[in-house]
Amino acid sequence: MISRTLILFLVLFNFISFGYAQNFARSYESIKAAEIPLPLPGPILGERLVYKLEWLGIPVGTLSLEVQEKTSIDGNDCFHIVGKISSSRLFSKIRKVNYRVDSYINSDDFYTHRFRKRRWMDDDFSDLEIDFSRSAKKASYQDKVSGAIIPLELKEDMHDLLSSLYYFRLMEIKLEESYDLKIVYGTQFWNARIKVSEIEPLEIYRMGRFETFRSNIDTGLGEVILGKRKLTVFFTLDSRRIPLRFLVHSPLGPLRGQIISLPN
Repeated sequence: MISRTLILFLVLFNFISFGYAQNFARSYESIKAAEIPLPLPGPILGERLVYKLEWLGIPVGTLSLEVQEKTSIDGNDCFHIVGKISSSRLFSKIRKVNYRVDSYINSDDFYTHRFRKRRWMDDDFSDLEIDFSRSAKKASYQDKVSGAIIPLELKEDMHDLLSSLYYFRLMEIKLEESYDLKIVYGTQFWNARIKVSEIEPLEIYRMGRFETFRSNIDTGLGEVILGKRKLTVFFTLDSRRIPLRFLVHSPLGPLRGQIISLPN
């Protein structure tokens, strides 16, 4: 079960124009009345976020997200975003887990063109890729190990695990509003409803205090993987909306991802 939880952290992430450590001299009323600033026009090349993953307070792995470069996929300009998960030294004694996920998202509207997931679990290796053709409303799912190809019909625009995170970070959002995203995971389609709730302070050890807004994510994908539908993410209250902490209350106890490295 714990090895499967590492997959779910990618669902959440799939996203600096100010000094991060903030002064909370502002009154509670002024924070409560604040609005979420407009987003940046697109992902920032070179942005790299690193997270420590913990279960019941025990380190189980590390997650990193990086906007590596702009490239072309089938004639479309795309941002290449890479997510990596690796198990901790302690957890690797039970099961060694490594993931690499590559997402190529359109530079104009931030929908996905290609998604690739490679997983190393002990001696087992899998390599899966989904190519999206939005104009034809189709996608092609390929198992690169077995060579199997499965065609998928798309009734609407879809996201992959990473593109959903960056798309949300780049949306115009308001407090107390809900937003729906559609996600392809494997050969299945999933709904994700994100409820943007209150603004609250968040203190990160050795990094300072931040103003954040809480987002509660309700998705059947989380229920399939962990037995729980709802996840919580805390984003910085600025135009970059960097996810600082995310929480999953799984049947085996609380899981937490917390940022340990902020971009310059």
